[in-house]
Amino acid sequence: MKLAFFYVLLIGTISFSCTEKGKPLHEYDSNGVLIKSTYFKDSRPSKIIKFHNDTIVEVIYLDKENKKHGICYKKNLGEDYYSETNYIHGQKHGNVYVMFDDGSRIVQPFNHGEVHGIEYFYNSSGNIDSEIFWIMGKPLIEKDITYLSKGDKIYCTAFENRKAMQQIEIVIDQNKTMEFYNLLELNDSGHITKKVPIGNLDIVDDTIDTTSIHNAYHYVDMPDTIYFGDTLIAKIKIPIPNINGCIMKLKVGKLKNDLSLEAGYIEYTFEKNSLEVELPIDNYEVGYNLITGYVQLVKDDVLIMTNLLFEDVIVLPAK
Repeated sequence: MKLAFFYVLLIGTISFSCTEKGKPLHEYDSNGVLIKSTYFKDSRPSKIIKFHNDTIVEVIYLDKENKKHGICYKKNLGEDYYSETNYIHGQKHGNVYVMFDDGSRIVQPFNHGEVHGIEYFYNSSGNIDSEIFWIMGKPLIEKDITYLSKGDKIYCTAFENRKAMQQIEIVIDQNKTMEFYNLLELNDSGHITKKVPIGNLDIVDDTIDTTSIHNAYHYVDMPDTIYFGDTLIAKIKIPIPNINGCIMKLKVGKLKNDLSLEAGYIEYTFEKNSLEVELPIDNYEVGYNLITGYVQLVKDDVLIMTNLLFEDVIVLPAK
């Protein structure tokens, strides 16, 4: 009995010794099938690979405190999707990519553990179906995008003096895209309980239809990516027909999750009837950046429109 006990202890010691030398530790199920491999750096776990039926289903990178750190991958079995998540010392930070087997995908931005920025939902054709604007874990605005063909019938909200009045039926007379903007109302648990219509836009051939009577929001044209040191030019348009004598005002700065602007925001006032302007922006940093604020329309000193401005841009290191 003493000899058998010594033999088991010796095997355990050898296994631990291999780990100390940086060799991976492999784990097997009762059938001898590999289910997990742990890699070490300076005697601590640095990478874990999990398997299912000889297929890699998860890759995890760890920091010195055994927290997720770096880009981790996971295949969700039975749910037909694969995710790629960047972590910084245990917190999600940067874009999370969720890719489904049918080709659809979700891109969700995180800032030190909180969803922060614009979340994109792509369909299987690669087109954006919807966007949700988040501020530090709170969803605020939804942009729902509908792709329409001639003869389609839809119901959308009619606006009068910038206020949602009623639902009307529209028969589509040509192929087009419509964007519907909704303010999201949440309960105390943070779940969306109501979507309040705040505007629409008509788009034909990837261009805003400036003659459409259904337009009730602004439009921003700007690049998705720039290099550090370049000036970002945001072209902001209010494509609402038959509006004369109006003045566009912009407020640009950091938004709080109660939709107020932090102190230090910049305010711009443009000439009368200048409903299409170019705004140069130089205040940004390398990586993911949000451009936020308000677009306002004023006529005879009366505020007739206030829209939330939310756009994002990736800034690459200088060339």
